[in-house]
Amino acid sequence: VSIYDPFINENDLHISPQLTTFGLSTFVICDIRSIAYILRCMPNLIRFKFLHGTRTVALPVVDDLVNGYVWQQMLEMHVPFLSRFDFHISIVKSYPKLDIDMVVNS
Repeated sequence: VSIYDPFINENDLHISPQLTTFGLSTFVICDIRSIAYILRCMPNLIRFKFLHGTRTVALPVVDDLVNGYVWQQMLEMHVPFLSRFDFHISIVKSYPKLDIDMVVNS
């Protein structure tokens, strides 16, 4: 088990059915799986605002964060009543160029 992959018992997640609006701001490396764990605790969410900014980039992580298909699947599965999703991301990186067509077409 990697120290970066904490064990999460999905049966122990606290569900907050009364929560309908939520904003999540992260400024560290954050993976899509962690966001999914958070969202599944809010099944009646109607509005979700996600703000992410970082200078440290792990390529597989950023690929998932900018892939619209990954977000669509996660949002449809965990927050089926979502009607508004605001997405803001800022990544400063020195890696090869990101395939912007992949981002736009996802």
